[in-house]
Amino acid sequence: MEVCALDETELEAFYALRVEALQTEPSAFWGPPELMRQQKPEDYLERVRAQPQGNFVLGAFVEDRLLGSIGLNRPQTPKLRHKAEVREMYVTPRARGKGIATALLRTLIERALTYPDLAQLHLMVSVSQTSARALYLKFGFEPRAPTPVQ
Repeated sequence: MEVCALDETELEAFYALRVEALQTEPSAFWGPPELMRQQKPEDYLERVRAQPQGNFVLGAFVEDRLLGSIGLNRPQTPKLRHKAEVREMYVTPRARGKGIATALLRTLIERALTYPDLAQLHLMVSVSQTSARALYLKFGFEPRAPTPVQ
């Protein structure tokens, strides 16, 4: 298995994986599935263009097939750049249980640690995603109660 940052050359494979993710795990997405289904490959282009010490998407490849991905999103606002959000972890069902999610998350954290001004990693995970929750806990992420809206 190889884990590396995606770029424009993997756009079609990334898009296909995102479509599969939407079909396989619709409850893991924020947006309504109908809206997300309207997206086209080019809508993901900015996501796969890595930025220096900024946003990136990692992919896990086995025999040149993209089987999983994870992203990091950093705000561009100087006052918020100390935080980043781990986003859109997904491993295709046929490849689960083989350490791909662990390798993706480990690589993301290792890369994030190279950013000297990054102090916090945040993520959100659905309560129903028990495997993902267990993985994040294993890596030291701590659950936090939601902040009440006022």
